[in-house]
Amino acid sequence: MRHIRNLITKNNAWLIQRINIVPYFPIWAHLYGSNHHHVLEGDVLVWQSKKGKYANHIEMSGTELSSIVSYGVDNKGLLRLSTHLAFPSMRVKPNHTRSNLRHNFKSSIMINGKHADEVVQGFSFDGKLHIKTTVNNLEIDRCMYPIMNKSLFIEKIIIKATDVCLIKFNKVSHTVNPVVAVDGPFYIRSKVLDDTLHEVIDNDSLIGIKTYYRVFSADKGQELYLDDADISSRDKYLNHIKGELMLETPNELINKAFDYSKIRVCESIFNIDKGYMHSPGGGGYYAAMWTNDQCEYTNPFLPYINYDLGHKQSVNSFRLFASYNTMPSSIISGGAKVWNAAGDRGDAAMFVYGLTRFLLGTGDQELALSFIKDIDKAFVYSMSKMNKYGVISSDSDELENRLPSGKANLFTSSLIYDALISMNYIAQALDYTGPINYKQEAVRLEKAIEDYFGATIKGHNTYRYYKGNVKLRSWISIPI
Repeated sequence: MRHIRNLITKNNAWLIQRINIVPYFPIWAHLYGSNHHHVLEGDVLVWQSKKGKYANHIEMSGTELSSIVSYGVDNKGLLRLSTHLAFPSMRVKPNHTRSNLRHNFKSSIMINGKHADEVVQGFSFDGKLHIKTTVNNLEIDRCMYPIMNKSLFIEKIIIKATDVCLIKFNKVSHTVNPVVAVDGPFYIRSKVLDDTLHEVIDNDSLIGIKTYYRVFSADKGQELYLDDADISSRDKYLNHIKGELMLETPNELINKAFDYSKIRVCESIFNIDKGYMHSPGGGGYYAAMWTNDQCEYTNPFLPYINYDLGHKQSVNSFRLFASYNTMPSSIISGGAKVWNAAGDRGDAAMFVYGLTRFLLGTGDQELALSFIKDIDKAFVYSMSKMNKYGVISSDSDELENRLPSGKANLFTSSLIYDALISMNYIAQALDYTGPINYKQEAVRLEKAIEDYFGATIKGHNTYRYYKGNVKLRSWISIPI
């Protein structure tokens, strides 16, 4: 240990981060769920209890933090619970893609001086995580969720008892050293709002009921406090999102999966120095965005949901990507750096595909005019990568060399083809004539895609993903 302490200096803060690695999930949180399943009860997804281990996790976010709650049942039917919090705008050294402040919080309860072994009665999810347990004569109901605009996470605990007992909760107070923290120090906290010992029964009643709010947080020295607006912020968000862009099919599970997807897409927007950023999350990807994840996937979807924050971050993300002379694959570290390890993935194609669809979705002509130069810049760059067969070359695709993609792949050319069609509609609406004829180029590229990528593979009249590709790949359906 002495040797390690001697190594920790301002010049090797990376070592501190290595030593203090914070895992996203506890060791026990493997998805054992082969003998467990969930059912819909109205709008709520409910765990169907069976014997044996069970583990799951759910991510929920607000603009200042993201939470991954791991929960489950051990062999004895007892609760396992761990809360991982990531704070995107609080950076640690070295400041790379995954270098956000993060911490794992335990959610244990002491009853009459002993650790409570909670027997699980049920889990459910409706945009907030609900956990029901029992301990002897106690019933414990938890409701866990992030505050939508503060770096606070709530564990609301309702305890019902038929005997007098004393309750105590664990408390955390931890300082992150400025040697590690960018613009730190940071302060990590966990406490119950009234953290004294509690009598959970009223002598005048047979059943005592107490409600506690355990609050997990991080700050830069100014401790955050919970108010009524904070407590209701998640419900306000969920009620709004649930009422937007409804999917109605004969399959209720598909409908509900779509509802949960809306919640997850719209909540994963974080307030960073460079403005609002949508990020993939998952424990490691915050205060960062990609031309595929954000420009190509998320942003074109958001105009169809009446969510002002979603619109603001979409505009901001396109502006940030457009500010670079050469389109980066990813903007990381809260906008401080870029990432391009896979070379040109067809990022300009992803950008212009997403931007033109986003603008068609908004129908905002003034906004479209403000992006015209950025659109044409992306088209000119992509057309400069055209090979002798008339399709668009790129170093890789958004799989970043996880699978072969050749020197020219089907995806990049298809994105440009789609973007040309979208831009033709925009140009007609704005009465705009650009440096290229969008409609004419789309017709030409369509033929080139058919000629270059069209092939018979394993007896199917389809497309090859790249020259020399002899396997059926899922993305060969892209032209359709």
